[in-house]
Amino acid sequence: MDVDSGRKFLQEKAEGKPSVYEHFASIIDKVVLQKPDDPFGALEVLSRLLKVETPQSESFEENEIEAMKTKATSMMAVTAVPTEGEGEGAAPKTVCAIPDFMEESAMLEWAGVGFGELESYQIMCSLRKLAADSSEDGIKQLRFWGKILGISADYYVAEGQLEAEGDPDENDPTYEKQGEGCNAFTFWVTTSLTGKWEKLPHTRAKHIIAARKIKKIMTGDLNAKVITHPHFPGPAEKEPFSTEKELLRAQIAQITADTVLCIKGFMVLDEEGNLDQEAMEKFVTPPVSDLAKLDGWTHERDHILKSGRTKHDEIPEDAEEEEEKKKAEKMKKEQEADPKRSRVRSIATDPDLQWAVRQGGDKSLYSAGAEGEVKSYTVTTVRCLTWPGAVTVAKGGSVTNIYVGQGLKYGEPDFFPCAPLDIQEEPEDPVPTWGPDKGWTLVTGGEMAEPQPEGAPPSTEKPAEEENGGG
Repeated sequence: MDVDSGRKFLQEKAEGKPSVYEHFASIIDKVVLQKPDDPFGALEVLSRLLKVETPQSESFEENEIEAMKTKATSMMAVTAVPTEGEGEGAAPKTVCAIPDFMEESAMLEWAGVGFGELESYQIMCSLRKLAADSSEDGIKQLRFWGKILGISADYYVAEGQLEAEGDPDENDPTYEKQGEGCNAFTFWVTTSLTGKWEKLPHTRAKHIIAARKIKKIMTGDLNAKVITHPHFPGPAEKEPFSTEKELLRAQIAQITADTVLCIKGFMVLDEEGNLDQEAMEKFVTPPVSDLAKLDGWTHERDHILKSGRTKHDEIPEDAEEEEEKKKAEKMKKEQEADPKRSRVRSIATDPDLQWAVRQGGDKSLYSAGAEGEVKSYTVTTVRCLTWPGAVTVAKGGSVTNIYVGQGLKYGEPDFFPCAPLDIQEEPEDPVPTWGPDKGWTLVTGGEMAEPQPEGAPPSTEKPAEEENGGG
């Protein structure tokens, strides 16, 4: 083979790949430009690197670039430190108490509820912005409650406690005002951490009762109508249908009452049933061996009764009329069947909730410096099996509660009966007709003839198909 034919052979391309001639030319260019210490040994390395396909740069449409730019701008606005005033003299704004969710997120990873560093930081910044924007509402403290998964969007939920108490509802005696019972805390939700938080309405007893009878996945739209059977009532008599706000708030109330826990001894009640702040200040975290048992944990919130409230009505003792006596007796039986539970109650004695406790991490004990005092880095996880997604994590003296799930209770029937069909309208009666051949008498009446008149013998006529031999 001569030189020209050999060069022509080396310059041939196959299957879209560069020719051998071009490949060797590229290798020689790399050797000349890089000037390696061992050019002969670098030939194979350079050859393999050149054979690797160059990744194609990703291209974006103009609208996609604008959307990413808007998202980045909104995220930067959320991460900005809230300030008072404008210009160079603006000082950082003091907001209400907020736990460090970045530290809590590291604890939650041991329970398998990690959000990742980026999303955890976004949650922390979004809570700070919510506290700054809602400072006029008088928020004393704020925490990240959790996340409820929906069909089209997920709800991030924040829980806060307001300083002022609300007013009772004269039209609804079962309503627990702001600061009491199911409405002791206020909740905000958002579907985007860079968006605006929306305050949920306070829940009512009728909504909690109805929410216990149905099982519905959230859509992610607060204004979506809740149409179920049994019926989920509206917020008022003039509004027969509720939106997802009321259902979401009712589910949050149930989950909070059942799954928010604290270490035994942290909460102490006085003789009147109120929190004893002096006794709580003297609380000392027990050894981690005590936290591995169900007896080491208690509830932190009031229990919701079957009536949808946290307390019973007082039974009238001076009932004189017969109806009042019957009403008092009925109330007494209802309260005996559903007695009020203490706010500080052990989870080991829960009749309708199941729990699982697990410990992980470094289970060694370390000297804390003081005589006889030890320290442990063990992480204790308490998981509620009745409300999948509810988790309590403790490490050292820190405890955090969170819920991440669909807001549904385990064990309830997945099927609820469908609503009955619409009642069909009565068929129109035939129009009366009069015939002159019979002296203008009634030919056909204004009513349909009864196919089986009452008292008449059963018809012996066969259908036309049977008379014709079945077709």
